[in-house]
Parts: sequence; structure tokens; C-alpha cells
Amino acid sequence: MGFYALAFLVFALPTGFIATKIGRIKTMMIGAFGQGILFLIFMIVRNFMIIQILIPFAGIFNALFTVNSYPLVVSYSITEKIGTYTGLYYLFSSLAAIVTPSIFGAIMDFIGFNKLFLAASMCLFVSFAFLWIVGKKIKT
Repeated sequence: MGFYALAFLVFALPTGFIATKIGRIKTMMIGAFGQGILFLIFMIVRNFMIIQILIPFAGIFNALFTVNSYPLVVSYSITEKIGTYTGLYYLFSSLAAIVTPSIFGAIMDFIGFNKLFLAASMCLFVSFAFLWIVGKKIKT
């Protein structure tokens, strides 16, 4: 997991530049879709060497998604409401960090460790779909 975190850190700054070029929503969609695909691969692959090679890419895709999430929220708020939107962002981010381990732990106990990657992939693909819908709404 160190390679995952290191790739995230190294790629955090370039992620901002990429989002400036192609847009935050497109950048986040690439991150969600790419990480979802990699999680499906991790569910199937048993070769540790292949996982070691692919895990930094998962960190990069995570950076594409995560680094741009807060700026996207702020971009939809008016100046007077930035504090409120920031509070809501951190409230729900913190709630997700608290609740998710228990929920995914229960899922893992019920369906097994490998299927946890399937559940994570499904969540990422749902995020992709929501971002696609938001992107469509903005263009119209």
C-alpha cells in the first residue's frame, strides 16, 4: 500500500494541472473509472508482482478523483456559502470515513475479501455515473 500512497502524493499536484486543462468533472471521471477497473483486476489477479505494478496506478487514479472533489464542491457554491459547503463536505467525508469500514467489513464477512473489490468498483462506477449526470447538466 506504500506504493499506492506514494503515487497519490507524487501525482497530487499534476492532478490539479490536469483538471485545469480538461475540467474537474472529466478528471474525476477518469479517476473513478480507472480505479474501478483496477479494483476489478485486483479481484481476479493473484500474482503479487502484477498487483505491485498496478497499485501505483490505483493511487494515481485516486488522486485524480480525490484532489478535485473539494474544489468541485466549492465551485458550485456562492461566495457567501463557501463555509457552509465546506462544512457539509467535511461532515459527509468524515461520516463516510467512520461508517464505511464497518459496512465494508460486514460485506467482506458476508461475501468474502475478494468481493470487497467488486463492491468498491461498483461504488466507483456509481460515482462515475453521478459525475457524468452532473457534467451533462452543466453543459445544458
